[in-house]
Amino acid sequence: MRRQELSVWLEAYSSSFLDRARQTHGTKGITLKQEHTRRVVEEITDIAADLRLAGPDVDLARRIALLHDVGRFSQWARYGTFVDKKSVDHAGLALEVIEAHDLTSGLPEEDAQILTTAVFWHNKRRIPEALPQRAALFARMIRDADKLDIYRILLDPGSGLDKVEDSSFGVAQGQVGPSTEAILADINTNRSSDFTLARCALDVVLLRLSWVFDLSFPSTMRRVLERGIIPKLCRQLPPTARFDALAAQVEDAVSESLLQSEESARARTG
Repeated sequence: MRRQELSVWLEAYSSSFLDRARQTHGTKGITLKQEHTRRVVEEITDIAADLRLAGPDVDLARRIALLHDVGRFSQWARYGTFVDKKSVDHAGLALEVIEAHDLTSGLPEEDAQILTTAVFWHNKRRIPEALPQRAALFARMIRDADKLDIYRILLDPGSGLDKVEDSSFGVAQGQVGPSTEAILADINTNRSSDFTLARCALDVVLLRLSWVFDLSFPSTMRRVLERGIIPKLCRQLPPTARFDALAAQVEDAVSESLLQSEESARARTG
């Protein structure tokens, strides 16, 4: 199946859940993920261009972006939630859809394996260090592209996220409490934290902030800084000296990581 045909197939497949959703949980979850998929394709295309990938690799990256959330549509129609721990692992569900509809047909065997590997690992906390180098590259690309658009959805009042059941790792909306120290410890050591640690709404904001430490590519870090994602997220935190310092620390850490990555790249090509 050519990528353009895959794009047409996905539009028809995802839209096939609209009637069922109208009768149950509403259509916003479906349309939200349709738009998200389109934007993740754009984000991963930009990352591929920054990496100067060849045409076949750009095509593979776009296929991965098209299919990374293909499990979300049946998840929403069936469960009315995007919270995996309340329903199913949406990446695992995506692999079932890919297999059932033979969506890797026509790809070289290695590329087909890379596609399913990247889709499976796109939503996990870490990717295994043992992944083959090329598979790890595409897994990191989809993880970065996905995060960039998730940040857009979270920070855009017009995204429609408020019309979808809270997807904050299963933490109830409005649930308050002191921030979990383990999450703060991860941020203070420049690490992405674990969603299972979330106990309150404040934890959810901190977890999302910690995602910036899981970014792989300089171009993604640059976009995070250019789009003002870190200060926008931090405005959702209480206005205290501790959180003001945390915001500055995270911004400085990402800026420093970007600078080091760019210097390393120049050294390799110099």
